Amino acid sequence: MILKTNFEMVNGIAKITLAGQIDPVTVSLFQAEVEKALVQKAKRLVFFMQDLEYITSSGLKVLLDYKQKVGATADIYIIAPRPLVAEVFEMTGFNQILNVRETYNAKEIENV
Repeated sequence: MILKTNFEMVNGIAKITLAGQIDPVTVSLFQAEVEKALVQKAKRLVFFMQDLEYITSSGLKVLLDYKQKVGATADIYIIAPRPLVAEVFEMTGFNQILNVRETYNAKEIENV
C-alpha cells in the first residue's frame, strides 16, 4: 500500500499528517517521520489521522518505541482517527497511553 506523510515542526510541536495505510511495507516511512521528531526533541508529537485508513501492529510498535524513548518528556496526540484506526487503538489499549482526540484543540495541544 501507499503511505503519504507531511512533517512540520512548530514551536517544539511535531505535526505529522498521514494518509493511506501503515503496514509492514510502509512502516519504515512512518518510522522515519517519527525519528525526525525524536531528533528535533519535540515536546509534543501530533498525528493527523483523518486520511489514515489503517495501522497494523508494526505501526503501533513505532508509536510504543517512541513513547518509551521519550517517557513523560513528550506527549503524543492522535487527531481525528477514522473509526477503524480508532478501534485498533481501543482494542490494543493504546488509547490509554496516547491522547486520542476527535479534533485539534490548539489551547490544549500548543500549551507547551
